[in-house]
Amino acid sequence: QEVRRQVVEDPVLGNITVGGPEGLEQETEADRELLEIGIITTGYALHYVWFLLLVILNAVVEARHKHYQETEVGHKAVLPKEGITQCGYRFGRLGFATKCLDIFFVVWLQISMIITIGTHYNDVWPWTPGETRMANWDSFARAFLMAWLSSLVILGCVVLGRTKSRTFFLKPCPLNEAQWVAVTKSDTDESGNVVISYQICKVTYLSGGPSMVEIQLLRYPYCRRAAAFTAHPEWHALDGSDRHKYAELDRLFTGRWARERLDEGGLTSSGCAHATEGVQGKNEIDVQVPSILQACVDEFWTLFYVYQLYASLISFFWDYVSVGLMMLTLIAGSGLFKVVTERAQRMKLRKMATIEANVWVRRDGEWTVVHCRKLCVGDLVCLTAQAVGEGAEPVEEVVVSADCMLVTGNCVSDESFLTGETMPIQKFQVPGDEKPRNPEVGGDKKHFLYSGTALLHAVGAEPSHLPPGVSSGALGVVTHTGARSTRGSLLRSLLFGSPLKLQFASESKIVLALLVSIALVDFAAVNIEYSFSMSSILTALFMVISMVNPLLSVAVMGGQLAAARRLSALRARKVEGDPRIFVRDVDRMALAGRVGVICFDKTGTITKSGLDFVGAVPALGGGGAQTAAQPPAMVPFEADKAASFGVPQDLSVALAVTHTVSRLGERLIGHQVELRMVEAAESAGWEYAGDMRSVSGWQIEQQWTFDHHTMTMSVLVSRPERREAAVFCKGSFEAVSGRCSQGEGEGLYLLAETAERLSTEGCYVLAVARKSVPFDEATTMSRAEAEGQLEMVGLLVFRNEPKPDSADAIRELRAGLVECVMVTGDSALTGAAIARSVGIVPEGQRVVLGSMNEGSVQWRDVGVAGGGGGS
Repeated sequence: QEVRRQVVEDPVLGNITVGGPEGLEQETEADRELLEIGIITTGYALHYVWFLLLVILNAVVEARHKHYQETEVGHKAVLPKEGITQCGYRFGRLGFATKCLDIFFVVWLQISMIITIGTHYNDVWPWTPGETRMANWDSFARAFLMAWLSSLVILGCVVLGRTKSRTFFLKPCPLNEAQWVAVTKSDTDESGNVVISYQICKVTYLSGGPSMVEIQLLRYPYCRRAAAFTAHPEWHALDGSDRHKYAELDRLFTGRWARERLDEGGLTSSGCAHATEGVQGKNEIDVQVPSILQACVDEFWTLFYVYQLYASLISFFWDYVSVGLMMLTLIAGSGLFKVVTERAQRMKLRKMATIEANVWVRRDGEWTVVHCRKLCVGDLVCLTAQAVGEGAEPVEEVVVSADCMLVTGNCVSDESFLTGETMPIQKFQVPGDEKPRNPEVGGDKKHFLYSGTALLHAVGAEPSHLPPGVSSGALGVVTHTGARSTRGSLLRSLLFGSPLKLQFASESKIVLALLVSIALVDFAAVNIEYSFSMSSILTALFMVISMVNPLLSVAVMGGQLAAARRLSALRARKVEGDPRIFVRDVDRMALAGRVGVICFDKTGTITKSGLDFVGAVPALGGGGAQTAAQPPAMVPFEADKAASFGVPQDLSVALAVTHTVSRLGERLIGHQVELRMVEAAESAGWEYAGDMRSVSGWQIEQQWTFDHHTMTMSVLVSRPERREAAVFCKGSFEAVSGRCSQGEGEGLYLLAETAERLSTEGCYVLAVARKSVPFDEATTMSRAEAEGQLEMVGLLVFRNEPKPDSADAIRELRAGLVECVMVTGDSALTGAAIARSVGIVPEGQRVVLGSMNEGSVQWRDVGVAGGGGGS
């Protein structure tokens, strides 16, 4: 029997070596009686022949692959506008046979390693048929190392070239004949970096239509004109006759288009069925959740996992079974934990992406109830706060199941799911003009309802236009469905967002390269000293494994999980001041240490969410007791003394009517500023009707919502019993004063001083102006006509106080060398005042504002409280 060599520590090398007490070169008498088997022997013939055959077959496949790529017309297509490169492939018998033989050969190598380890323990030589003598230890080590090294090199090369290996065994072909399409997609992330993604897509055939592939949840039909799969077939159309079929792809919607859908009475059932089974697809977001097996393959099919596996196998051959089992358990356990965690997150996203609801939709001229998955672009739907279906009852909120353009009526929706905005948002019907409307542009968002948001209130549609049994509601036209909706874009950004680029990851590669270099030097030194014997090779491999530890990734992941647990601060610990930070992706914790600048929104983040109405400033000559000798003063507002709020009539009317607030039950819905205005007006004695469009004799005829370009909001009101009408306009002082007829009069100049002083004190200031208009024009006047030649009425003053803990949080961040920046749409003077109060602008630091004057920039200092300073 084989004499087991003892494991000793070499006093010269200082490393673990294998051999007798006298060193590696000493042989025992029993060793000389054992069979020495080299690499040239009958038992290895099958391995060599199989390997040579595979080399030849793979070379032939590679040659055929290049030949077809060069000769097949239409094999490759480049779409620069979409940032996509496509290559077509189909099944090939030679490639499939070669792939099967390659897989069998790699599997056989693993089996041969297991056989070698098992027979080594039992002193049975398995690889020479008919041989009765026992093989020595070097023969077993040589057999193990041949299979071990071959497997490691083959799997390592396959993993490194996994992008090419996915199509290597397929046959290149034209895209219109392809069964699979290799898609290389180029995107630009938020930092301007180019992100390349690669995907193999299976070609499917649409019902009665072209073939298509699905790329990142979006359908890409085959376009003959482009000779490629494209998400925008209309870009390549010969004419515009079919453009309406792809309206959801280019997001060019107009109010006239929506009105036409309304006048036509909706779509036809056959047309909708063709659309949902064709290019548009069903109104659903099918988030694929991989099986446990597929998720494990995706996780473990990496170079470092391959290295970890083969490092563990050396321990098994060396009789270190417990060490090998421990390493495999830790590696597999950590990998499986990550797989389960990521799969659970994917299942949560899938649940988040699924909407189960019925919808009122007008098909074939009649209202019918369909499942939301059957909606398609152009469908006319009823938006109502009632449950849809048999036994419908009013519900608190209804989830919108597709992006819609509001064509009739008004709605109130909760968009916190998409934007985080806690306040309900009002939606208004779109004008029937030719202006393109984009749901992602700020000024157009007020006309769109978004998939996944909650519909709180809907009114305004004619009762004759509503479905039977629906008492109130609005009408909308579907514009985007499924993954093309705003909600789908959000989910696609979560699933296919830019890959994480950490400096830790790039630096760890440098560290690993240094460790590998040192290990290779040590490996060579040991084997040169002992003439590359089997014992020295295995000993040196152990040294390499010790330097590049297979458990390194386990240790890093364990540290990240422990850090995430500390940040969560355990729910059981309710001690005030514990961080309690939820970590969704442990790899991203390293980013926190690289943060150098944090930008905060002002309202609702640094300051409280709500505003307080604190008073009004009448304009000079506006009916108050102000004189032109000094800037006008503010008339304070006190809720308990609101009945005696002493402001001129026009300013009081402006406070009551310049709003777009609606009422949902007993709850007022609208912008924070307008809510405070309405509440103050009610406290002052103004009485509103249920629809909020009539207040103490004044009737709101037209409302023009806030426009981001003009920075104004206006209403046209009338008093029918007196046959008089007026326009009231509110907005920033600069925007409103520019529409006033006083020009640069002294009164306007003094009012500007008051507005600036209040802004530097941290107040939010709105200017209000008015003009009388003929009663007969109250319902026909355009916005451009209404907002011209106004007369200044005064200022409405609000205060937005900082949160109690804002200053402390800013102080801690600055102590951590993190620069804090505040971003606000309010007046720059108001922003400077809030920034000083919370410490973003340190005490004693200057705040300088610039303005353009005749092509040059003029600067001026802003004081702490009173403004002024040098220029």
